[in-house]
Amino acid sequence: MIHKLFKIEMIKTTNLLFGLICITFVASGQVSKSSATLRLEQYDQNGNCNVAIPSNPEWNITFDRFNLKGDLAPNVRFTRRDPSSVLKVDGKYYVWYSYSLTDGPGKNAPWDLNDLYYASSSDGDTWEEHGPAVERGPAGSFDHRSVFTTEVFYHEGIFYLVYQAAANIEGIYGKNTIAMASATSPHGPWTKLNNPILEPTDSNTPVFDNNAVHDPCILYFKNKFHLFYKGEGNETPICGVGVWGLNKQVKWGVAISDNPTGPFIKSPYNPITNTGHEVCVWKSGEGIALMLHQDGPEFGTIQYAEDAVNFEIKGKVNEFVLMDYSSDYPEAAGLYRPVSEDVSPVSGVSWGLCHTLTREQGKFWMYLKRFENTNKQLIVNDADNEGIVTDSNTLSVIDLNDDNELQIYPNPVKDIMNINFKKPVTYLVEVISLMGAIVQKEIYDTTTNTMNLSQVKDGFYILRLTNKNNKNESYSKSFVKNSSE
Repeated sequence: MIHKLFKIEMIKTTNLLFGLICITFVASGQVSKSSATLRLEQYDQNGNCNVAIPSNPEWNITFDRFNLKGDLAPNVRFTRRDPSSVLKVDGKYYVWYSYSLTDGPGKNAPWDLNDLYYASSSDGDTWEEHGPAVERGPAGSFDHRSVFTTEVFYHEGIFYLVYQAAANIEGIYGKNTIAMASATSPHGPWTKLNNPILEPTDSNTPVFDNNAVHDPCILYFKNKFHLFYKGEGNETPICGVGVWGLNKQVKWGVAISDNPTGPFIKSPYNPITNTGHEVCVWKSGEGIALMLHQDGPEFGTIQYAEDAVNFEIKGKVNEFVLMDYSSDYPEAAGLYRPVSEDVSPVSGVSWGLCHTLTREQGKFWMYLKRFENTNKQLIVNDADNEGIVTDSNTLSVIDLNDDNELQIYPNPVKDIMNINFKKPVTYLVEVISLMGAIVQKEIYDTTTNTMNLSQVKDGFYILRLTNKNNKNESYSKSFVKNSSE
């Protein structure tokens, strides 16, 4: 207990010192700069935009793309774009996305007059559309004109959708906000926050995000909620490379909070990239990895940072051809976010959904596709788990009733857990995190009385035994995994 209290006080002290350092930078007139900003300044000084990409095969990736089946198969009547991450919930895959009628009356752009729809799938290929999850707000609200470009985030029993919101036509092309809604089920109902959680920076001088904040994505990292976003501003491009040959540069920022609903404080190191049309980030090892598309010099690169701020180039997307829509780069990639562990630095981008732009059938529209790493050994295999467990299967410390018939020891446990349960039936034994993820499972009978937990991370877990022949019969016990015991 003393060690834990000391650790908490150290965390508080560290956070206080970080805040004081940031205040000192501002007070002294010094400007904090990210690694990406420093590289961009070097490109400018050198008079060229030659990007050095290290030879790290484990960080390189090549993609395939495939049309979806079912309700999300290409259909010129509907424009579906900017898919969220894909989550597996209770054994089924879910995705959220921007939706509109391709020929909707009064529509000025593919992302105008959008609502957020969602769909589910048993295999990630054939999808069933369920209809709207979050719709536009009433007249006068900050999201009256359009809600679009969403991302989903799950934390401690709650699903969060973060998305772009436009109050009027100005918000379609700039001066939008980032909004949030939450639910306890992927099917909703979704409750919107009363106010946006992020807005463009109000500045009289050119900054990277004073015109728009786009493509929100939240990751829980090092006990903080990191809201990554794309900024658009009025800075003069350096090595700008954009769509349709425009001299365009897009940069990302990050805003950080102690709570999933904010308040989110923009990092003093923003911008944290010098390129990147869409936000694409995932947890990798002990840090955060990202993949950059276009609109800047470091297009097609994969980068990594242990602090989620100072990203260094690690690899590249193979066979990526800038501005070639026939290439298999997954534009607006929505990553599958598994509950299982990484198998490589690029596990987090092994498959998911993306959108593609087309002018087929005489119209300008978008539809969703599946993308995959061509190295099939690196595609996350989650066949052995249900993903996020919700509803009656959701477990919490507060309402948990430990069963007296089930005995486990030692508790806390380091590696080997002893199980004492004498009912003469075969059971499925599962180790479940407080997030609802099944992290390990085995078959148990009275001849088996130990379980090896050496591969389970330290933390609080539930051990659940379920009768193989009667799923309504189950027994549970809470325990702590502590490798230092």
